[in-house]
Amino acid sequence: MTLTTKSILRCLGLMLLWSIEAVAWKAKKNTPIHQLLSIKGGDIQNLQCLEETNEVVFKNSIHDDQLVVIYFASKNCPPCKRVAPIFEELSEEFEDRVVFCKVNVDENPDTAATYQVNGWPTFLFFKKGEKVVEVVGGEVAEATLYDWVKLLAPKEISDGKSDKGNGNKGDDL
Repeated sequence: MTLTTKSILRCLGLMLLWSIEAVAWKAKKNTPIHQLLSIKGGDIQNLQCLEETNEVVFKNSIHDDQLVVIYFASKNCPPCKRVAPIFEELSEEFEDRVVFCKVNVDENPDTAATYQVNGWPTFLFFKKGEKVVEVVGGEVAEATLYDWVKLLAPKEISDGKSDKGNGNKGDDL
């Protein structure tokens, strides 16, 4: 995966989000993610620790139908290594409709604690800024991750063109 300027800025925004989210969590436990950051894409972001900052305030919202999938994993976790390729495939397939983030729990234990992540791999699904699904464990994730993303992701945006040949209804003239 090549890093573009957009990807780097998105990653920096997400890193700051976690810092701000931790501050917000302490102040108000149920501060939704969508109040803190506006972001759209499908790049997997590896979040690194940053010092907490009050200088940057994110006021934009994630689109109402935007799905955010956060993958909590450890470097030394065999189930995490097994499910990582599935997560990467999903990030490519749903890149225009879902934000995919990866949190290394070894480097970000406070973030894991904030979301009460006690085992890994853990996948948290946020929609409209609220947590809607939590999937814990490699075997469960392998079996259900695709289904959850497909179910919760917004449908593809139609540009008014049909290139799938859906029976050519009304086109017989």
